[in-house]
Parts: sequence; C-alpha cells; structure tokens
Amino acid sequence: MAVKKLNLQSQEKFETVELIFKDKKIPGLVSNLRIDRSSLPEGIYAVGIREGDEVFYGQLNNYIWVNHIIDIILLEQLELPEDGLYLIEDENEKLTDENYDINYTGGFLSLAEFVQEQKGNQNP
Repeated sequence: MAVKKLNLQSQEKFETVELIFKDKKIPGLVSNLRIDRSSLPEGIYAVGIREGDEVFYGQLNNYIWVNHIIDIILLEQLELPEDGLYLIEDENEKLTDENYDINYTGGFLSLAEFVQEQKGNQNP
C-alpha cells in the first residue's frame, strides 16, 4: 500500500476538484495515493473515496482501507457520519446529509499554491 507524505514546499501538482457536500462546494486536491495523515501540515485535512459497487466513486470517509481510489486534500475538516457519505448516482438526485458529489474543475496546483489561492478567496 503506497502512502504519500505531504510537504508544503513540494512542487508536485495535484488536480483540483470541488466536493459538493451539504449544499456547499468545498475545494480540494486529488491524490491517487493514500495521504499519510501524520504528515498533514496544520490546517490541512484529507478524506478518501473508495470504489463503488455500481458507479466508479463510492463511499467518502475520513480514511479508506479497502478499494481506495483517491484521497482529497482539503483546507476544511469535514464532519462525516460514521458510515461516510455515498456519491449521488443520478444527476436528478438531490443532496442530503447522506450523499455527496464531486466536480473536477480542470486545474492543477501544488499544495502551497492551493493554500495561497484558498486563503486569498476567504472573506475577511
């Protein structure tokens, strides 16, 4: 099992996404490897997504052990139910407290660029 340590000084680029969760869009970065949670700098969090049964993405939870697909790096700690959340399978389905959606935004940023961009987007 490959585990990635995060470093703010790294120039590695990650694909940008938005997690849509409880009527809120949360920006994040995608890592195809599991993130070593002990290496997360202060104020940076990660959640994982496992493979779904009928769709590619399945359960979103704080840490995924089995059938891991991606981890998502966030600047906001999510309060997830013990069983996690499940991907909306139908575009007509509404968000509830039990599901999420993911949107790839087409960008690539290093961790430092992401932190700087998000801090610049925060309201004073």
